[in-house]
Amino acid sequence: MRADREVIKIKVVSIVESIIKEQLNNHDSMLDSELLDSLKTIILVTELENEFSIQIPPEEFSYQNFNSADAIVDLIQSL
Repeated sequence: MRADREVIKIKVVSIVESIIKEQLNNHDSMLDSELLDSLKTIILVTELENEFSIQIPPEEFSYQNFNSADAIVDLIQSL
């Protein structure tokens, strides 16, 4: 399971970096530091759904689920 998490995180970080056009630090709070705004978050959700063949329900669109790469990995693994 640990290996799966690492693979997912590598993909998540790659997707986020392609959207924000800069390198993501492991400790970055993406919403707090305004790396992600509302439009970029929508693009991110679309990319995640396509990459991982998932549907992210509207009730999961929360600050807590999208503020860090680790939070996004947790969300993907919970779906």
